[in-house]
Amino acid sequence: MTARIIRDINDVDEKALSMTLDTLVSRHESLRTVFLSRGEMVLQKICSADTFMPALTIHDIRKQENKDEQIKKIIHDLSIYRFDFEKEPSFKCKLIKYGEDKYVFIFVIDHIIYDAHSLQVVEEELLMIYDAYSKGLPNPLEPLKAQLKDFSIFCQRHYEGDRLTYHKTYFRNLNNDLPQRLKIKPNNCAATINFEAKGIDEHNLVLTEDSKGGVYNFSISEDFLRKIHIFSSEMKITFFNFMLATYSIFLSRVTFQKDLIIDSPMSTRRKEEHLRIIGWLTGTLVTRIRVDENASFKDLIKICFNALVEALDHIYYQSSEDVLNLDWFLIATQLNVLNDINTAEDILEDFCPCHVDIDDVSFNLTFLMKAFKNGLLITCTYKKSFIDKRQIADVCGKFLEVLNMAINSPESKIKDWKN
Repeated sequence: MTARIIRDINDVDEKALSMTLDTLVSRHESLRTVFLSRGEMVLQKICSADTFMPALTIHDIRKQENKDEQIKKIIHDLSIYRFDFEKEPSFKCKLIKYGEDKYVFIFVIDHIIYDAHSLQVVEEELLMIYDAYSKGLPNPLEPLKAQLKDFSIFCQRHYEGDRLTYHKTYFRNLNNDLPQRLKIKPNNCAATINFEAKGIDEHNLVLTEDSKGGVYNFSISEDFLRKIHIFSSEMKITFFNFMLATYSIFLSRVTFQKDLIIDSPMSTRRKEEHLRIIGWLTGTLVTRIRVDENASFKDLIKICFNALVEALDHIYYQSSEDVLNLDWFLIATQLNVLNDINTAEDILEDFCPCHVDIDDVSFNLTFLMKAFKNGLLITCTYKKSFIDKRQIADVCGKFLEVLNMAINSPESKIKDWKN
């Protein structure tokens, strides 16, 4: 999977931009790392700074016809490009010159060396260095305090001695007597799977079940997002804590389960020296939430808070043997909260729900939440074998109902909420 940074810009100092990208390659070891396959092992090799310089490729299409089509083709070809991890860096930069002082800048990077925070680092440092170089000034950035290899060494201590025993004990307890495979209630979805009739091995479902699915986008207004923010502030909890509690109640209402495993991507950049590293510094936060219908929403918030605090203490331990296994995608759903109202930057342009079919879905159900200055966008990704496409709007509507009850009846018992 790749990410793209595309900018239509004017008056580019081509030399300064080329020097900027070369400086980034020198600054970040991950931008000059290749991955070598040695049997069942994969090794990282950090190349010298000049190996992949210059990092910028310039395409001058000023004299060509159909410039728009040419630009679209270059962007498309980069978007689907497969990196040769053993021979080249895991990113590409192109500058398209299509008119006098008219440019399109494209930066494409593979997920093997970036997470969401890394993209912010790339953009921020690129702009700061370029601004200085274009004015004839030196690189304004302080040397990095740590590289990706240093983060790896830091994490390694969690796989040794008492720390390893501590993590394994936590996941052994968390995975003890796991809930059954997650199923949508028939009244919420007409597509309940008959495994025996379809000849599917339920215990090996992740390998045999169709991964086709869909993405359904829906949103909440700025006013309601602000109510959530005020409520969370009054309760002295994070936005994520609030959403984990509401997501848990939502799942308990649309499935047969009240004992839930929830997987959440979470940044592991908890030390200052790790903040500027470009790399995959995202772990899997695993929480197990038991929804008690006799409890209030405020009670469940406390349960989720305690679960979060405990889970965060194990975020650096990411052993597939304990954290993830073949049955994981059968019993877990994913909640990914990118930001909150305090860190919102962009404007949400379209509040209308929309649906897109996709081919490759891992979890039965995933909620991705991104706050904008004027609302919250919720992206629900689901397997069609789990939820019927015709029912997805109704299922997501249940989440909006839970949000509304959480804000308006936080002290009432959950079982008394309107179903």
